[in-house]
Amino acid sequence: MARPRVGSLSSRFSPVLRLAPLLGSGGGRYEAALEEIGLILEANPKDAEAWYNKGYNHEQLGQVLLGADAYALAAEVDPQHIPAKLNLAALHHRHGSVSEAAAHYARLEPLVAARARETGDDSTLVMVLENSGAAALMAGNASKAGLVHQRALGLLRRRLRKARGEEARLRPPDFSFPLLEPSAGGGARSGAAFGAWAASVARMAEAEDEIIACRVHLLQARKAACDWRGWEASFDKLVARVVNWQLGHRAVRGLPEEGRFGECGQRDQETVEAGGSAAEIAGVAEAADEEEAA
Repeated sequence: MARPRVGSLSSRFSPVLRLAPLLGSGGGRYEAALEEIGLILEANPKDAEAWYNKGYNHEQLGQVLLGADAYALAAEVDPQHIPAKLNLAALHHRHGSVSEAAAHYARLEPLVAARARETGDDSTLVMVLENSGAAALMAGNASKAGLVHQRALGLLRRRLRKARGEEARLRPPDFSFPLLEPSAGGGARSGAAFGAWAASVARMAEAEDEIIACRVHLLQARKAACDWRGWEASFDKLVARVVNWQLGHRAVRGLPEEGRFGECGQRDQETVEAGGSAAEIAGVAEAADEEEAA
């Protein structure tokens, strides 16, 4: 079976992020995939991945109950099957009881946390925490939602610090904003080294985007819980952070994955003068995080 990918089913303020397999793509292929999966399960009813893919394809066809049953069987066959458990929780979140979804997320969290410690990748853990917080808020438990979102925010801050360290370590020695043009003959601004640095900037931007979204959810939970301590200051910091990071995105928009520049140097002159480099903006944003957490 194909390796899972991260998918997204999100409403404006209650994101439900899920893992989904790359199987079936419409035009009758979901039905064809289900037929093939049925043959696999006839031969081996204990194939957890087949049950998982069966659930996904049923879900894509709008057959929510069949999808939920298949995800549950995948989790029964393999209690360590995180994608199946996460998708089952997400189905409850979107189509069933948010209280039941919250219970699923709570049971899933220790397993995902252990996997994060083993692999060093906390992306799924952050996903589960954010989903859990959204479900708690929808279920009317704003205080719990705030606590869960705060935990997710702590993980994202750590991820941003790591990304900033990588960016500083990999940054070409002759590179500075807003000179987003290759030096004569390429030099440090071309090849694999520059591509690695550009990728680190992208990871930094991704972490910052997730922090902004998480902070929005946290403020919503605090508002629902009538927790107004430092509210105006927190809100003002969030607004400033969003504006500054948008400037930063414009400053690095032309950075390529393979180390080749577009015509972006002159275009971003004004943006960079107003907002600073991507690394500087991330530093200011993180300082605001730490100040608020103190």
